[in-house]
Amino acid sequence: MIDKSMVKWPMGMITEEALLIQDLQSRLVSKSGVIGKLKPLQMRDLLSSPQNGIPSSGDQIGVMPDLEKIIANEFEIPIL
Repeated sequence: MIDKSMVKWPMGMITEEALLIQDLQSRLVSKSGVIGKLKPLQMRDLLSSPQNGIPSSGDQIGVMPDLEKIIANEFEIPIL
């Protein structure tokens, strides 16, 4: 069973990352071709993708999203 006190602090971080990703979605070109805001299931898939995160030490929690990997894997970054 998961200790709920261990899950609360990452939830705030993940919420902040989701808000930032939605903002980037409106400013940058998404490699997936999605234009505009992501739908909830699209956001969940993006945040829980193993290529976009750091695996947890146990299998119960899953992947911890890594914003640097998400930006590199999901967005076209313009060269200025």
